[in-house]
Amino acid sequence: MITKLERTLNPPEQPDDGLAVVTAPEDLADRLGAALATDPAITRTRGHFPMRVSRSFLNRITPGLPHDPLLLQILPQLAESDPLSPGLLDPLGEIRLRTSPRLIRKYHGRALLLASAECSVHCRYCFRQHFPIRDAIREDPDCEQALAELRADHSVREVILSGGDPLTLSDRRLATLAARLAALSHVATLRIHTREPVVRPARIQETLMQALL
Repeated sequence: MITKLERTLNPPEQPDDGLAVVTAPEDLADRLGAALATDPAITRTRGHFPMRVSRSFLNRITPGLPHDPLLLQILPQLAESDPLSPGLLDPLGEIRLRTSPRLIRKYHGRALLLASAECSVHCRYCFRQHFPIRDAIREDPDCEQALAELRADHSVREVILSGGDPLTLSDRRLATLAARLAALSHVATLRIHTREPVVRPARIQETLMQALL
Protein backbone atom coordinates (compact mmCIF):
# COMPACT_ATOMS: atom_id res chain seq x y z
CA MET A 1 0.00 0.00 0.00
CA ILE A 2 1.32 3.43 -0.95
CA THR A 3 1.83 5.71 2.07
CA LYS A 4 0.29 9.18 1.81
CA LEU A 5 2.53 12.16 2.58
CA GLU A 6 1.79 15.69 3.74
CA ARG A 7 1.34 18.08 0.84
CA THR A 8 2.59 21.60 0.25
CA LEU A 9 1.56 23.88 -2.59
CA ASN A 10 3.52 26.44 -4.53
CA PRO A 11 2.06 29.95 -4.28
CA PRO A 12 0.25 31.06 -7.43
CA GLU A 13 2.31 33.01 -9.93
CA GLN A 14 1.41 36.14 -11.84
CA PRO A 15 -1.55 36.00 -14.29
CA ASP A 16 0.89 34.84 -17.00
CA ASP A 17 1.54 31.77 -14.93
CA GLY A 18 3.76 29.85 -17.30
CA LEU A 19 1.16 27.30 -18.33
CA ALA A 20 1.78 28.22 -21.98
CA VAL A 21 4.86 27.02 -23.83
CA VAL A 22 7.07 28.68 -26.43
CA THR A 23 8.03 26.66 -29.50
CA ALA A 24 8.65 29.39 -32.07
CA PRO A 25 12.17 30.86 -32.32
CA GLU A 26 10.60 34.26 -32.95
CA ASP A 27 9.00 34.22 -29.50
CA LEU A 28 12.30 33.25 -27.93
CA ALA A 29 14.00 36.08 -29.83
CA ASP A 30 11.42 38.62 -28.66
CA ARG A 31 12.30 37.78 -25.08
CA LEU A 32 16.04 37.15 -25.25
CA GLY A 33 17.47 38.77 -28.36
CA ALA A 34 16.81 39.00 -32.09
CA ALA A 35 19.85 36.95 -33.09
CA LEU A 36 18.24 33.79 -31.76
CA ALA A 37 15.49 33.93 -34.36
CA THR A 38 17.91 32.98 -37.14
CA ASP A 39 20.11 30.62 -35.11
CA PRO A 40 20.85 27.70 -37.51
CA ALA A 41 20.88 25.27 -34.61
CA ILE A 42 17.22 26.00 -33.89
CA THR A 43 16.27 25.47 -37.52
CA ARG A 44 18.18 22.19 -37.87
CA THR A 45 16.71 20.64 -34.72
CA ARG A 46 13.07 21.52 -35.41
CA GLY A 47 12.20 18.11 -36.80
CA HIS A 48 13.97 15.78 -34.39
CA PHE A 49 13.80 17.49 -31.01
CA PRO A 50 12.36 20.98 -31.47
CA MET A 51 12.82 23.80 -29.03
CA ARG A 52 10.14 23.89 -26.36
CA VAL A 53 10.12 25.96 -23.17
CA SER A 54 7.46 27.10 -20.72
CA ARG A 55 6.93 30.84 -20.35
CA SER A 56 7.54 30.50 -16.63
CA PHE A 57 11.00 29.03 -17.24
CA LEU A 58 11.70 31.53 -20.02
CA ASN A 59 11.00 34.41 -17.64
CA ARG A 60 13.86 33.22 -15.43
CA ILE A 61 16.45 33.50 -18.22
CA THR A 62 18.56 36.68 -18.31
CA PRO A 63 18.11 38.52 -21.64
CA GLY A 64 21.33 39.24 -23.52
CA LEU A 65 23.35 36.67 -21.59
CA PRO A 66 24.29 33.97 -24.17
CA HIS A 67 25.81 31.64 -21.58
CA ASP A 68 23.02 31.86 -19.04
CA PRO A 69 22.86 28.32 -17.58
CA LEU A 70 19.08 28.23 -17.92
CA LEU A 71 19.27 29.30 -21.57
CA LEU A 72 21.81 26.58 -22.33
CA GLN A 73 19.37 23.99 -21.00
CA ILE A 74 16.80 24.80 -23.68
CA LEU A 75 18.70 26.36 -26.61
CA PRO A 76 19.50 23.90 -29.44
CA GLN A 77 23.18 23.56 -30.33
CA LEU A 78 24.62 22.78 -33.77
CA ALA A 79 26.50 19.82 -32.27
CA GLU A 80 23.14 18.10 -31.83
CA SER A 81 22.88 17.62 -35.59
CA ASP A 82 26.18 15.71 -35.76
CA PRO A 83 25.84 11.96 -36.48
CA LEU A 84 25.46 9.96 -33.29
CA SER A 85 26.93 6.57 -32.49
CA PRO A 86 24.28 3.89 -31.87
CA GLY A 87 25.07 3.94 -28.15
CA LEU A 88 24.12 7.60 -27.84
CA LEU A 89 20.66 6.98 -29.27
CA ASP A 90 19.79 5.01 -26.12
CA PRO A 91 22.56 5.90 -23.64
CA LEU A 92 20.98 4.06 -20.69
CA GLY A 93 20.09 0.96 -22.69
CA GLU A 94 16.44 1.34 -21.72
CA ILE A 95 14.97 -0.13 -24.88
CA ARG A 96 16.39 -3.56 -24.10
CA LEU A 97 15.23 -3.21 -20.48
CA ARG A 98 11.57 -2.88 -21.46
CA THR A 99 9.42 -5.79 -20.35
CA SER A 100 6.28 -4.33 -21.94
CA PRO A 101 5.83 -1.27 -24.16
CA ARG A 102 5.59 1.23 -21.30
CA LEU A 103 7.48 -0.56 -18.52
CA ILE A 104 11.24 -0.45 -17.92
CA ARG A 105 12.75 -2.86 -15.38
CA LYS A 106 16.34 -2.02 -14.47
CA TYR A 107 16.51 -2.79 -10.74
CA HIS A 108 14.97 -5.53 -8.63
CA GLY A 109 11.84 -4.39 -6.82
CA ARG A 110 11.42 -1.26 -8.93
CA ALA A 111 9.64 -0.54 -12.20
CA LEU A 112 9.56 2.62 -14.31
CA LEU A 113 6.29 3.38 -16.08
CA LEU A 114 6.31 5.71 -19.08
CA ALA A 115 3.29 7.82 -18.16
CA SER A 116 3.53 10.58 -20.77
CA ALA A 117 5.40 11.47 -23.94
CA GLU A 118 5.17 15.22 -23.33
CA CYS A 119 7.29 17.76 -21.44
CA SER A 120 6.81 21.47 -20.81
CA VAL A 121 10.49 22.01 -21.58
CA HIS A 122 12.71 20.13 -24.02
CA CYS A 123 15.97 19.88 -22.10
CA ARG A 124 18.85 19.63 -24.56
CA TYR A 125 20.58 17.04 -22.37
CA CYS A 126 17.54 14.72 -22.35
CA PHE A 127 18.69 11.09 -22.53
CA ARG A 128 15.29 9.98 -23.91
CA GLN A 129 15.08 12.37 -26.84
CA HIS A 130 15.52 9.42 -29.24
CA PHE A 131 13.46 6.95 -27.19
CA PRO A 132 10.27 5.79 -29.00
CA ILE A 133 7.95 6.90 -26.19
CA ARG A 134 5.04 7.80 -28.47
CA ASP A 135 5.21 4.37 -30.10
CA ALA A 136 5.23 2.75 -26.66
CA ILE A 137 2.12 4.66 -25.59
CA ARG A 138 0.32 3.79 -28.83
CA GLU A 139 1.06 0.09 -28.18
CA ASP A 140 -0.40 0.22 -24.68
CA PRO A 141 -2.61 3.34 -24.56
CA ASP A 142 -4.39 2.53 -21.29
CA CYS A 143 -1.38 0.94 -19.52
CA GLU A 144 -3.19 -2.39 -19.44
CA GLN A 145 -0.09 -4.42 -20.32
CA ALA A 146 2.05 -2.54 -17.81
CA LEU A 147 -0.50 -2.85 -15.01
CA ALA A 148 -1.05 -6.54 -15.71
CA GLU A 149 2.67 -7.16 -15.35
CA LEU A 150 2.86 -5.16 -12.13
CA ARG A 151 -0.19 -6.92 -10.75
CA ALA A 152 1.40 -10.31 -11.36
CA ASP A 153 4.84 -9.49 -9.93
CA HIS A 154 4.71 -9.05 -6.16
CA SER A 155 8.44 -8.35 -6.00
CA VAL A 156 7.80 -4.81 -7.25
CA ARG A 157 7.71 -2.47 -4.26
CA GLU A 158 8.26 0.85 -6.03
CA VAL A 159 6.79 2.29 -9.23
CA ILE A 160 8.28 5.39 -10.85
CA LEU A 161 6.15 7.48 -13.18
CA SER A 162 8.35 9.00 -15.85
CA GLY A 163 8.24 9.88 -19.50
CA GLY A 164 8.14 12.64 -20.76
CA ASP A 165 6.82 14.35 -17.69
CA PRO A 166 3.91 12.66 -15.88
CA LEU A 167 2.58 15.99 -14.62
CA THR A 168 1.75 17.05 -18.18
CA LEU A 169 -1.15 14.61 -17.89
CA SER A 170 -4.51 15.98 -16.77
CA ASP A 171 -5.51 15.68 -13.12
CA ARG A 172 -8.17 13.17 -14.12
CA ARG A 173 -5.75 10.89 -15.94
CA LEU A 174 -3.22 11.12 -13.12
CA ALA A 175 -5.90 10.29 -10.56
CA THR A 176 -6.97 7.24 -12.53
CA LEU A 177 -3.42 5.96 -12.91
CA ALA A 178 -2.50 6.65 -9.27
CA ALA A 179 -5.62 4.86 -8.05
CA ARG A 180 -4.88 1.79 -10.15
CA LEU A 181 -1.34 1.65 -8.79
CA ALA A 182 -2.54 2.23 -5.22
CA ALA A 183 -4.78 -0.81 -5.60
CA LEU A 184 -1.67 -3.02 -5.87
CA SER A 185 -1.13 -4.04 -2.25
CA HIS A 186 2.54 -4.95 -2.78
CA VAL A 187 3.49 -1.52 -4.20
CA ALA A 188 4.61 0.64 -1.25
CA THR A 189 6.08 3.66 -3.05
CA LEU A 190 4.94 5.76 -5.99
CA ARG A 191 7.61 8.16 -7.22
CA ILE A 192 7.23 10.80 -9.93
CA HIS A 193 10.03 12.03 -12.17
CA THR A 194 9.07 15.62 -12.96
CA ARG A 195 10.49 19.08 -13.57
CA GLU A 196 7.09 20.78 -13.46
CA PRO A 197 7.62 22.39 -10.00
CA VAL A 198 10.62 24.19 -11.53
CA VAL A 199 9.59 24.81 -15.13
CA ARG A 200 5.84 25.31 -14.54
CA PRO A 201 5.20 25.93 -10.82
CA ALA A 202 1.57 26.87 -11.39
CA ARG A 203 0.89 23.21 -12.22
CA ILE A 204 1.26 22.31 -8.53
CA GLN A 205 -2.21 23.14 -7.21
CA GLU A 206 -4.76 21.62 -4.85
CA THR A 207 -6.52 19.76 -7.65
CA LEU A 208 -3.28 18.01 -8.57
CA MET A 209 -2.62 17.03 -4.95
CA GLN A 210 -6.11 15.62 -4.66
CA ALA A 211 -5.58 13.65 -7.85
CA LEU A 212 -2.46 12.02 -6.46
CA LEU A 213 -3.73 11.46 -2.91
